[in-house]
Amino acid sequence: MNCDYYVSWSGWYRLFINNTSAHIPDTCVAQYSCGTDIALWIRGGHPTVTDGVVTRDVCGNAYSYCCYFGSFPIRVKACPVNYYVYELVRPTDCNLAYCADTGSINTSPTTVTPVTISPDINITLEEGCTSQNCFQNLLEKIENITSQVLSVTTVTNILTVAFNASGKILESSSSSVSPAELASYGNRILKTSEKLISTLVKPTDTSDSSDPPLDLLNLVCVIVGLVFFSLALLTFALCQWSPGVNNVARINICVSLLLAHLLFLLTQQFLSLIRPHQVLCAVISGVLHFLFLSGFVWMFIEAVLLFICVKNLSQISSKKREVLSSGFLCVIGYTVALVVVAVSIGLFPEGYGSEHCWIKMDKGFIWSFLGPVCVILALNMILFINIIINLNSTLKNLNAEVSQMKQTKIMVFKTLAQFVILGCSWILGFFTNGSKELEILFLILNSQQGTFIFLVYCVLNNEVRHV
Repeated sequence: MNCDYYVSWSGWYRLFINNTSAHIPDTCVAQYSCGTDIALWIRGGHPTVTDGVVTRDVCGNAYSYCCYFGSFPIRVKACPVNYYVYELVRPTDCNLAYCADTGSINTSPTTVTPVTISPDINITLEEGCTSQNCFQNLLEKIENITSQVLSVTTVTNILTVAFNASGKILESSSSSVSPAELASYGNRILKTSEKLISTLVKPTDTSDSSDPPLDLLNLVCVIVGLVFFSLALLTFALCQWSPGVNNVARINICVSLLLAHLLFLLTQQFLSLIRPHQVLCAVISGVLHFLFLSGFVWMFIEAVLLFICVKNLSQISSKKREVLSSGFLCVIGYTVALVVVAVSIGLFPEGYGSEHCWIKMDKGFIWSFLGPVCVILALNMILFINIIINLNSTLKNLNAEVSQMKQTKIMVFKTLAQFVILGCSWILGFFTNGSKELEILFLILNSQQGTFIFLVYCVLNNEVRHV
């Protein structure tokens, strides 16, 4: 894959394809075009000759969003014989490459105005012209200047011409000009002066392209989630639980997701160092695949244990020891995920190591993760329905000494909370489809699984609160 991340760009460049003048596209370019993962295009269109040098944002298409990847802006200039030159800069990420196209090059003639563009803009008043129309034409020429930066000499000359012309023309026609017209002329002179003075300062991009708001939100949310995962693990390890409580699934959920989120966070923070090492990036994506899948498998096991709990309220302790021992659960919890990853590697080993060191989208390989997730979510939904049905029938047969209302509230709440933990956030993730609002909501919910676990099984647990 072509990558301009490692090119040391310096100066201005004219693009050629087979000795034919080319240009960077100014409309959205499909992903995997131009022989690379992310083909870069410029947003805002190409300038005309009279526009001079303009600054344009650089975008890359991914995940059905034309500007999913943003890069540092570049400067563009149109040349008189219908070609463009670019002051290219190093892109912000790997596998980003500038795209070139020979089609749609503007060959229409350029209208030449009395304004001289090179070497400096030179605006003068037509000789012998003393009418108000001449003055208005002069102001229009100044207002139509599109160059972003002008020299002090150029600005001084234009302002001198404008002020001298305004004095002469308004003096010669002072008797026929109303106070309202004088005020209008004065406002236009002030605006054109302000515009010219602003061109003395080079525009600066004040945004920090290395800390976009979404990345900052992701960083904060993941760190908060990791803190609560750690607190939940400490609670499960240090608190004294009754013999009938089996926390093995919850502990392993926390371990799997804690390691997954931590590895993903560290990978994204040091992506510029990791990405050049393709093998390391592929290994990290495979480990992430395994850890996230393990979390889902343990979520399913937790749902099974909850189903057994509702099915056998009076005998849950003995049933777990006889049928679902901790060792047996650990074998299931990690072996299933390991088998899925091993089969995925065997079928398509190139599927690991995407732009962000995650599973690649090529040839539908992402379904090596989404497929098992969908199956587990479907099974959890079936278990959820069965839990509600069995819960209602079981509570009807409880002894009169048991508070049916209290038991119902506790069990239903745990079931609903469990379902949220098991994957409601991932269901939402399937429908983001480039929507920034849904993406933010998915990011928050998915990163706070540790918070949910800590609240449901630690903060709101009587055994923990009475310690």
